[in-house]
Amino acid sequence: MARGSVFVLASLQEGFGNVIIEAMACGASVVSTDCPVGPGEIIENMKNGILVPVGDEKSMASAIFKVLNDPVLAEQLSTAGRERAKFFSVAKNVGEYEKVFDELSHD
Repeated sequence: MARGSVFVLASLQEGFGNVIIEAMACGASVVSTDCPVGPGEIIENMKNGILVPVGDEKSMASAIFKVLNDPVLAEQLSTAGRERAKFFSVAKNVGEYEKVFDELSHD
């Protein structure tokens, strides 16, 4: 993923897009369909990835070409994507669980 020019997820449905987070963590620019659940909870459109309507092949192709032909945009998406991926890191989430358990143990 890290060596790819763009990571594309063209799903009709997603539970939670772990693969999007993995791609972002690797520094890939992400283009994804805006499924009912998943990608839109991770991607902020045009900030850390690009979301396109499900089933809209023309929008998907346009978004892919946009990333491939605009190195500034690709770098912006890559940098912001890496930052977004940190939100889902194991270390951060373990720390959040520890806070909850600590609060519960003091009640």
